[in-house]
Amino acid sequence: MRGGAHNWAERRSGLDRRRSADSSSERLQLFRHDVRQPLGALFVLLAVVETEAALSPEVRQRLRQMQKQTELIADLLDTLAPEAPQVERIALGAFVEDVWAAMRPTTRCRLEVESLAEIEVLAEPVGLRRSVRNLLENAVRAAGDDGSVLLRVRALNGDAVFEVEDSGPGFGELAPQQGLGLVTVRRFAERSGGALTMGTASLGGARVSLWLPLAVPALATVQRDSA
Repeated sequence: MRGGAHNWAERRSGLDRRRSADSSSERLQLFRHDVRQPLGALFVLLAVVETEAALSPEVRQRLRQMQKQTELIADLLDTLAPEAPQVERIALGAFVEDVWAAMRPTTRCRLEVESLAEIEVLAEPVGLRRSVRNLLENAVRAAGDDGSVLLRVRALNGDAVFEVEDSGPGFGELAPQQGLGLVTVRRFAERSGGALTMGTASLGGARVSLWLPLAVPALATVQRDSA
């Protein structure tokens, strides 16, 4: 009798713990949902304000810092998701056009894009967009208003490669928040079965390459560590 009562108490305790965990998870997801909406509105508002030509360099820099902090909060919210991000087949031609269109209004330097529309990858859409935008924002900061940034997307050795180059100053003056951003991109790349490599760009600054497996591998001979 005692054994039966003990087993019943254990089952009841386990059930209570599961109910508590489910309730906590539900509250957490409601919190994510409630915070994301005003956070997204804030990000759009900051982007619109930054397009104002009359802003001083100091104010513009403050706005960019606020945008970065907003993105960091969004990253933290993503870590609260109960399930793993969904991997999808992404056509990079349309993807790159969307990223470019979103960045162009707030970018003062020369921004060029070279992309092969037929390339597709299997990746997390949100993670990929955040990673590519992170690389571009780092390059734009390094290049300055009078500099140049190039985004090249191509297929090499069964991978899709996002190459972001800037005209300077390179990694010697990399800000702490930019270094943290590169760590985030590297984690995304490794989680996706890819890699992140760095080198010197022909434009004179840095070149950062994000490698991701193609949805349909292509034949080539270039290795990840040589591009």
